[in-house]
Amino acid sequence: EMALLLEQDFIEGSGPTEEEIKSHMKGEGWEWLGADKSVSPTLRDHAWRRGNIGAFDANPTNFIKSSVDGLIYPIDLIVWHWPE
Repeated sequence: EMALLLEQDFIEGSGPTEEEIKSHMKGEGWEWLGADKSVSPTLRDHAWRRGNIGAFDANPTNFIKSSVDGLIYPIDLIVWHWPE
């Protein structure tokens, strides 16, 4: 299930690597749009799609790898409804 979180507790940790982000996103069912020519070249390296939801700006500055539980949390991604 997907939901928007508008407020959250502080998460102690650091930025994950690009590979950790890709692994996390793929594990959550997201498709990387790095080769999708319909996505702007300036955005596609950090663009993902899951069904009818898109997410941009999925770079290491917008994720936190928790030092408490080791999980990766997305922070401040740009999401929108992907038109059919």
